[in-house]
Amino acid sequence: MHVFVVDDEPPSLELVSKPLEYHGALVTTCRTLQAPRLMSHVMPNVVVMEVPTADDRADALVRRIRAAAAQHRKPVPTIALMPRASRRRAADGFHASLRQPFHVRQLCSMILDAANSR
Repeated sequence: MHVFVVDDEPPSLELVSKPLEYHGALVTTCRTLQAPRLMSHVMPNVVVMEVPTADDRADALVRRIRAAAAQHRKPVPTIALMPRASRRRAADGFHASLRQPFHVRQLCSMILDAANSR
């Protein structure tokens, strides 16, 4: 299982990637602006990204990631990690969403569900 984790904060990247690696996933991490370019070179099973509380750039980024994935002719499910206080409709443009803080088992289960739905 290859998981692509997108976030602009190194501690957040590590918080998500380390438990996934521990559970056997191959994890590629990157910052938000690097994600579409990197997606044209790697083909993960799932993308996990933190979505700021009031940031419409996440929707645009998901569209760009999907466009990059389309070059490989494979849809890539995306999972949004949402701040607890967010009132945003998390599912817009995403396969699934998970409020923070989350339990690693919840995230792993969502990743497996998303990968199997392809």
